[in-house]
Amino acid sequence: MPKYSNLLTNTLSTPFVYFNQADSLDNEYARDNFDCGVRAMNKRDVNFALKCFADALKDAPDSFHIINNIAAFYGSYGRTGDSAKFFETGISKHPKNAQLRYNYGTLLYMNNAYKDAQRQLEQAHSLDAKSIPVLNNLALSHLFLGETERAEEVLKETITIDDTFDIAHHNIGHAFMRKNEFEKAIESFQKAISISKNNNSISQNDMGCCYCHLNKINDAIECFKKAYELDSKFRLPCYNLGYIAMSNNMKISTAKTK
Repeated sequence: MPKYSNLLTNTLSTPFVYFNQADSLDNEYARDNFDCGVRAMNKRDVNFALKCFADALKDAPDSFHIINNIAAFYGSYGRTGDSAKFFETGISKHPKNAQLRYNYGTLLYMNNAYKDAQRQLEQAHSLDAKSIPVLNNLALSHLFLGETERAEEVLKETITIDDTFDIAHHNIGHAFMRKNEFEKAIESFQKAISISKNNNSISQNDMGCCYCHLNKINDAIECFKKAYELDSKFRLPCYNLGYIAMSNNMKISTAKTK
């Protein structure tokens, strides 16, 4: 069958959230080094940013702003062990900080530790019940653990808070796909596409997969072609068009649809 998108990376909310200000820092040296680290971070000067944050941490070892930024920075650059260590330190000092738990849960999710990720994201949700990124990533952890009904509930809670969050509609579509409710999945993907301000090639591709399951081949072809038009570097639409062509002995052009 045609391939749909990877939920691990494509529909995850912002992987890590940084603090650009730390007004609660009373120590002048710590605050100056923190601000220096933020400037370096925004310039993607990794080594200097980490040095500044480390210097800031010496003067303010309990600052969750500094600990979070160091942990998130390590996570962004693939140093998972270092990132986890700092998140765990931060959470031990600030167990009711939703931001630290969200970031740590997201790090765990990105490294396939879905159950551990779910625990952190549940805690983050209990501390910040209306956070859209928390709810979305929590729902994804449920999907990966096969808890489709619970994922759907969390995603519906998400769009109750913000109906314009296109990623949640897309992810609900995936929940319906897992239950073989392809018509409902198509409705969710269409909703995501209608409100998306970004490239919606992923929703177009996955909607095409639903049409394939419903044996609506022409509709599927149009979706895959549209997905390719929107992002020619996205490989799945071409793979899926090739699958349809081989399965149905057809020739399919990727020329733009009218």
